[in-house]
Amino acid sequence: MRSTYLTVLTAGLLLGAPPTYAADDWVVPNQYIVKYPAGDVATHNTGFYRSLHEIGFPFTSTKNYTSPLFPGTVIDSAKLSLEQLKDLPDVADAWPNTYIPPSEGIKEGEVELPESASASFNSRSTKKRDTVGYLHRSYRKAMKAPLEKRQGGTQQDYWRAIHGLTGVQRLHDAGVKGAGAKIAIVDTGFYVQHPALGGCIGPSCKIIDGWDFISNDSNPGTGAGEDSHGTTVAAVAAGKDSIITGVAPDAKLLLYKVIPDYGESQYTSDLTNAIDAILRAVEHGADVISHSIGSLVPWSIGPMQALIDNTVASGIIVTNAASNMGTDNVGTLADRGAAKKSLTIGNYGTKYIHGYEVTATSDGSSKAIVYALGNVAPSASTLGVQVVFASDGVTVADACTDTLPSSFAANKIVLVKLGDDPACTGTGGDAAERLKAIWDAGAAAVLAYGTSPYGNFQEIGNDRVAGFLHNQADADWILNKIAANKPVSITFPTKANYKVKALENSGALDNTTYPSSGSGPTYDLFMSLAVSAPGFNYLSASGRYDGYTVAAGTSFATPYVAGIAALYIGAKGGHTALGPAGIAALREKIITSGTPLRAFPYRGESFPSGALDAVWRQGAGLVNASNVFYTPVEITPAKLDLNDTVHFTSNRQITIKNTGTTPLTFTLSHEAALGSYILYPGVPTIPPFFGGPTYDPAIKATVTIPTTSVTIAGHGSASLALQFAYPSGLTSSRWPLYGGFIRVRSSAGDTFTVPYFGSAGSQKDLTLLLGPPDFKFQAAGTSITGSSSLSLTNPLDRPVVTVRLAIGSAQVRVDYVKTSWTANNWSYPPTPGANNFVANVYDGVRYFTQRWKTDVAKEAMGMDPVFFELPIDGTKSDGTKVPVGNYKVRVAVLKGFGNPTVEADWETWVSPVVTFTA
Repeated sequence: MRSTYLTVLTAGLLLGAPPTYAADDWVVPNQYIVKYPAGDVATHNTGFYRSLHEIGFPFTSTKNYTSPLFPGTVIDSAKLSLEQLKDLPDVADAWPNTYIPPSEGIKEGEVELPESASASFNSRSTKKRDTVGYLHRSYRKAMKAPLEKRQGGTQQDYWRAIHGLTGVQRLHDAGVKGAGAKIAIVDTGFYVQHPALGGCIGPSCKIIDGWDFISNDSNPGTGAGEDSHGTTVAAVAAGKDSIITGVAPDAKLLLYKVIPDYGESQYTSDLTNAIDAILRAVEHGADVISHSIGSLVPWSIGPMQALIDNTVASGIIVTNAASNMGTDNVGTLADRGAAKKSLTIGNYGTKYIHGYEVTATSDGSSKAIVYALGNVAPSASTLGVQVVFASDGVTVADACTDTLPSSFAANKIVLVKLGDDPACTGTGGDAAERLKAIWDAGAAAVLAYGTSPYGNFQEIGNDRVAGFLHNQADADWILNKIAANKPVSITFPTKANYKVKALENSGALDNTTYPSSGSGPTYDLFMSLAVSAPGFNYLSASGRYDGYTVAAGTSFATPYVAGIAALYIGAKGGHTALGPAGIAALREKIITSGTPLRAFPYRGESFPSGALDAVWRQGAGLVNASNVFYTPVEITPAKLDLNDTVHFTSNRQITIKNTGTTPLTFTLSHEAALGSYILYPGVPTIPPFFGGPTYDPAIKATVTIPTTSVTIAGHGSASLALQFAYPSGLTSSRWPLYGGFIRVRSSAGDTFTVPYFGSAGSQKDLTLLLGPPDFKFQAAGTSITGSSSLSLTNPLDRPVVTVRLAIGSAQVRVDYVKTSWTANNWSYPPTPGANNFVANVYDGVRYFTQRWKTDVAKEAMGMDPVFFELPIDGTKSDGTKVPVGNYKVRVAVLKGFGNPTVEADWETWVSPVVTFTA
């Protein structure tokens, strides 16, 4: 399981290079994480080790966990299989340990989008994916929109605009800024010296604790000039300097490095470090723990999921990034975000980008102008403007197509036009390099206007300014002055006096879920997404450039919600003052604060105006900190998972609690969200987002609310019935998902949201195997279609099996069985020598797997098969060989919600006869 940053990407959080889900090279060899049942850890340790000695398996214990949040141990054993381990007394659960590698080619601020859509100020993409064919023109327009609108007038403060979207600004205006709260960030390294993070670690610093779990020392830092995903994430939550205003700027930080930074060795960190980081955060008093990292394992079961659920139950908020694999459709959740009690965050597409205000002066008059896509000046300065003209001496030179002078005055800021040449301002264009050439020719700074480029200019240097004039009127003012022979100068302030302004895009992506935002549900049918938050083109801190960057991804939406939780917790005296019940109520308040987001026709779909995006993509919608903090209302449960039709329960209820002193009247209503078929018709595969899913207005529930209005006295509560009927008459084999929102409006004018979702079919009826497994000779690459004779000692003629899944399975196994084995012989757990079962193939069991990711042509695009060329060389799970003889290879895939003891709950495939010789 490949773990990466949850930034948006042509690379950002999860993803720059697509993660690999079941690649053996990311499993720590022969190492297992074991969780004990609740109880005395020492007793369980003794019993567990005794069992290992009794069955005769050599082992080494590398770590013990004594915390009640995760009692257990980590062992190395070359002979013990995971199945054997799970069957031992004192074992509640066990998992293979996996490495946490650095991201490949991922840089902060980059965006995981199809290549022709990467207009989110990202020109550093090194892993763009060829999904251009899926892009509808409306999507391309939306992605280019941020700089298409040139409005006049005075722009508002960037932070007031961003935080105004979420109600955070109301809290800041009231002096609520997170004092008294502690936020733990678990991520890569951090540029500790950045002023937004306080510059030091210690009891009197903003960063009160830090640890590098890779190097095992107290310095989680990186140096200046280095990429640092962790720096950007931490500053969103609690950064504070003249440029950055975090959500909880007065909160304290605990910074924990568990992922290697860019360029560091891949095999240096594993899941035990991630577990250690959470336990240390708890030990050091964290009120909120935030992860913008994870492996794409969309199941509610796993080591990180178990620890997160226990941590939240103990009274600590944990926020987790969904992922940035939403363009690959459903089931694209990080393992941490799949935990049942996680606050899993999606990415909200805001309408704002940031710009820097400077002053242009000419002939005794001055004008405030704003440039975007650039960096702040290293120091205060006033520079004269030089306009570059084309050969006719009249037309402003086009930096994209015209030949520019070979040198410029060192005290001038050059104003140049960017035309619409695709090689310059189009996808992958080199506009930044063309501006850099002006720098290299001696100019002190460069500003451009005209066609908005794909990419930003921040990365082309730290010591001089480059930027793009967002408002055409600003460029016209300068050009008109110079045309009248009136010199123009521009004054850049000191960094401490810079004004950061909000610039509006065309609104095409406003109030909607960003397309790359990771999507639920889990394969065991939990919605997972809680709310969405700003994380698109977001200004934050960096260890590179001028100290700041434009970031995009759920990596940054997630600490935004962590900051909101900190605002509340800090004002209430800390998480211990609230207690587990108070933290549980806060978690539900955050979810129900959401405002549902509209759907955007990225693929040119046709659906009703005002249609709401799928629940599994957005949760309850855009978070509202004002609702969280100021409204005396608690609603439980905060979201409703209706499951599939087999496990469906029609009658549900929500309880509304009025925690204030004044009676409130509440009115309930229902709003359906878009439902969709997830699988291709006739082909059991999940298409990428831009190749599907198929929205269908018929895929919606019928919801009856018997009591639509109720008045609740102060400190009172009321439970209200809800009756659901799932949609019928659908093609259930295509996995139809539906959802919507119960809206609760109070007489005080506040509105709350309870999202729900379900599957309109039986999960067990879905086809999991994506065709028969590939069974072939590894060296020759030829398929094995008949009986074959193989040597147990000659690896050159060994066969291999590859298993691909259309949907993830809770268990996939590859076994040796006798040639007479039939489905009637099924038994579980299988016993060697009984019912024609011989042994499990070495390394031939996977639990809680991912699907194989395919494009429209069903070509691999990054999610590995659950087994890829698993050797069939006669080696059993214990490392010994099967006796010489005739066998078959059986592949078994457990169906959704399947009972492993029931043969009909497995999809199976059996190979031709394989004869092993000496």
